Amino acid sequence: DENGFVDETSKPYLKTLILDHTSGRMKVAPEHTEDKVLQYIAKPSFKLFERLRYEFDKICAQNGRRTGIVPYFISSHPGCTMKDMENLSKNPALRGIYMDQVQDFTPTPMTTSSVMYYTGIDPRTMKPVFVERDPEKKKRQKSFFFRK
Repeated sequence: DENGFVDETSKPYLKTLILDHTSGRMKVAPEHTEDKVLQYIAKPSFKLFERLRYEFDKICAQNGRRTGIVPYFISSHPGCTMKDMENLSKNPALRGIYMDQVQDFTPTPMTTSSVMYYTGIDPRTMKPVFVERDPEKKKRQKSFFFRK
C-alpha cells in the first residue's frame, strides 16, 4: 500500500537507520514518478517515496539532523514517454532535490527491461510497449531532470 514499510511497527527501525546508519545522504531508487513507467520497471508506486521522504524529513528535523535524501532516477526506460518525463520534472514531491543521480536507460543482459527494449513487447503481458529509440529524443527525455 502507500505506506509501504513505514507503519507504526517499523518507524523505530527507520529512525535507527536514519540516525545511526546514514552518514550524510541516504540514497534511494524510486527511478520514476509515473506509476505507468514504474510498472514496466517492476517498482512500487512513487507514493512510497513521497511517504519515505516525509518520514525522513520529519525524523531529521526532530533530531536536528541535516541529512539529505538522494533519489536515483532513470529516463528513456521502455514505456517512458516525453510526457512522462515532463510530469516527473513538475512533480511537487521533488522540490528541493538536486537531481544528480540520474541516468538514461541502458539495456543490460537477462533483464525484463532489456527484453522490452529490444522487442518492443512486455514479456509479462505480451503487449506492445513504447520504446524511445531516437538519440535526440532520448537526450530530451534526460534533459527534463535538470529543468527548474
